[in-house]
Amino acid sequence: MTQIADRFQSAVFTLASERPIKVRLVEAYSRHLEDIDEEHVPEELRGSFVNLREHLQQHRPIGSETAVEATVRKMSVFEAGACAGEIVTLLLRLLRDPAAVDRLRVVGGARTTGHQETSAALEPPAFLAAETR
Repeated sequence: MTQIADRFQSAVFTLASERPIKVRLVEAYSRHLEDIDEEHVPEELRGSFVNLREHLQQHRPIGSETAVEATVRKMSVFEAGACAGEIVTLLLRLLRDPAAVDRLRVVGGARTTGHQETSAALEPPAFLAAETR
């Protein structure tokens, strides 16, 4: 399941870029979420994930575009933002699982690569640590 959380984290990072929301949504979903087998998504999130997938692939592509590109092209900016919000919500729900949280490092941490991380990589940045002392 941690691989699923990592994929959603990558999608959220893509959504946080500076490009137009429709471009970010297509890239986030196509690069990180489209090929996830729904059977690998936790059961309590599976319905939401399948609904998102169906919503993002509901229109037929034209020419060389994908179904996701065709669907997002026809969306309003508001609707694209709502889909992006659903991706963020799914990540937050995944983070409630301690096994997923252990793999995610939000600020200044190294991603788990199978090698043991040093404790320094897991400490908060100095400006945050100074406030807690």
